Amino acid sequence: MGTTKGSFYWHFDDLPAFHTAILETWEEGAARTLDTAMESEKGDVARLRRFGQVIADRPGGPDPEPAIRAWALGHPRAAETVARVDAKRLTYLAGLLKGLGIGNPEMAQILYAASIGMETMGPAAPTDRAGAMGTLVDLVLALR
Repeated sequence: MGTTKGSFYWHFDDLPAFHTAILETWEEGAARTLDTAMESEKGDVARLRRFGQVIADRPGGPDPEPAIRAWALGHPRAAETVARVDAKRLTYLAGLLKGLGIGNPEMAQILYAASIGMETMGPAAPTDRAGAMGTLVDLVLALR
């Protein structure tokens, strides 16, 4: 990379400090991305549709979330961070669904799991992930 080990320690005390910085940056970014997307939508149906799309198909380059989730499988601090992000997202999603007359909490889990799964499919998967999530939301809304 053309740098020395000393430059790393200029920015971070040690590897755990570096890990903390990565996780904090990701957690803050995940919350900011969702908040920004939700603020731009009017009405619960539009917010519900946008919720899944934001997670499944984030524009603007590679998304670190699949890597963070993989890291969390074997790293307790990463797992705690992912759990906090998941809890916030699921709470928000369950609230949206409840406002639309869908009180089954399992629907929030299904929609969330689908959006995460879409996101982790990688570049070889079909590119219209946002459209696929919109279709799933339409199916869920048809159950009302």
